[in-house]
Amino acid sequence: MKRTLGQAGGKFTGLAVVLMLAAVLFFPGIGCERLKAEKLKEAAGQNQRLVPDLRSTNDYFQRREKLLKTIPVQGFFSAPRLNASETNVDRLMDQVRSLETSNFNRLGQFPPAQMFFHVRPAIEGSRLFPIFQRLPKGGLLHVHESSSGRSDFVITNIARRADCYIGWSTQPGGPRRGRLKFTNAPPADDGGLNGYFPFSILEARLRSQGVVLTDELRHLYMLDETDLQEDKVWAAFGTWWSLLPDLMRHRPVLRDFLRDAFQTFHEDGISHVELRVMVPVATMFDYHAGGLVNFSERETLQEYLAARDFICARFNPHFSIRLVLCGLRGHTNSDAATVLGKVREYGNYFPGEHLIAGCDFVGNEDGGRPTLAEVPAIRAATAQAGAPIQFYFHAGESARPGNDNLVDAVLLETKRIGHGFNLFRLPALEPLIRTNRIALEICPISNQLLRLSPDLRTHPAAGYIHRGLPCVLGSDDPAIFGNTGLSYDFWEAYYAWGLDLRMLKQFAESSLTFSALEPDEKSAALARWHNQWDAWVRWVETQSF
Repeated sequence: MKRTLGQAGGKFTGLAVVLMLAAVLFFPGIGCERLKAEKLKEAAGQNQRLVPDLRSTNDYFQRREKLLKTIPVQGFFSAPRLNASETNVDRLMDQVRSLETSNFNRLGQFPPAQMFFHVRPAIEGSRLFPIFQRLPKGGLLHVHESSSGRSDFVITNIARRADCYIGWSTQPGGPRRGRLKFTNAPPADDGGLNGYFPFSILEARLRSQGVVLTDELRHLYMLDETDLQEDKVWAAFGTWWSLLPDLMRHRPVLRDFLRDAFQTFHEDGISHVELRVMVPVATMFDYHAGGLVNFSERETLQEYLAARDFICARFNPHFSIRLVLCGLRGHTNSDAATVLGKVREYGNYFPGEHLIAGCDFVGNEDGGRPTLAEVPAIRAATAQAGAPIQFYFHAGESARPGNDNLVDAVLLETKRIGHGFNLFRLPALEPLIRTNRIALEICPISNQLLRLSPDLRTHPAAGYIHRGLPCVLGSDDPAIFGNTGLSYDFWEAYYAWGLDLRMLKQFAESSLTFSALEPDEKSAALARWHNQWDAWVRWVETQSF
């Protein structure tokens, strides 16, 4: 036995000797060479123990501390370095978070572990929430245009328009409750609660029965407890679109909705927005001189630019937008040829604006066409002459085994991935995503409410961050979820995943780095953002915690 140990050379700890003796006793057919003595020799030659010396408390904790220090620097978020002021802000914010987390846990009410619509008031009452509202977030790269605004704006503004009538019914076959209809010809009034009514009349009639109209509309338009069954969550999206079919079609309504949405983004520290827009875009209508007037797709797209210009003129001259054109996975036949054709068609409408970023396919991945089914049409369309088409695919918005849309998204060289939640099932893709600098558009609150990660502390994005994967934060469908802007998602991620200021800084900076802005626009946007960030840090230092 002495000769065999001598072949390995070097000095072994008592624990290593015990392990080798056990191997010989219990597995006599396995020689020391099979125990990889060469590697033991190499390790011993470098005076490196394979395990800490458990007899030495100092040795164990020194090695533990050394290991812990390697974890943050291995990930994508190791790039930013904090200056003295940033380090101070990081410390102040962490102190507040620790105190609030202790209080939340004492009450058994840690917000990231509960459904967002239950804990939104608690988040808004956090001492750090105003800090996050002022934080310059850069770009919002994942939001759907028809649900990008605020449900409250629809209820308190759009639903009260003189040409808006709200559907209501107390019997089968009547109008859907809460459906908005825009017309210059007032519908017939039965004197009861069956038909379409102006807001004021319906509100009064419901009040006489003890019903509050605004509460009813919020219940209809926004996700709540009754929608949380897995088979009902996606139906909630269909409810939104079916109740508000003309939200994106009636010209003055579309104009007001976009202006309010963009102003909400601006007030939340967002300077660039990339909207997912369904194609073909809805053709608008309006009433002039008593007659119905229809508008072209080009004129509809012009409204997005007009809403941007409204924000630029009044709030931020550098506010910018891009549109990602989308087909629907739920269609039986492929939308790919139509979507890709519209990317080129719409891109030619406003060539100097670079309005169209690329394309995507949206909808329930577990119930719709997989990305693989679109590949033939995508290959045919991209083979045509013209500028290359960029992809921003939704993929991995699923917790089910067997969903491999991420594979096709990566192979089709997508620029970003919408969600990427189930990447943990496909670890072989991670090196490709890192190498090709494909950003994951993480939408924490959306993923929670769609039951992918009911407790955000277990959301896989926390691991993606530390494994070096580029990530940005998105809000997805704020009108339906109630997470307007990005502050709620930033707060949830900060508390649930134990982020520090370096990570918050990288999230915001990456949102511009991985945006569809042109290179010169991107450089200018990043320079402005750095100035805004420095000003925010100075402001936070003056706050009383």
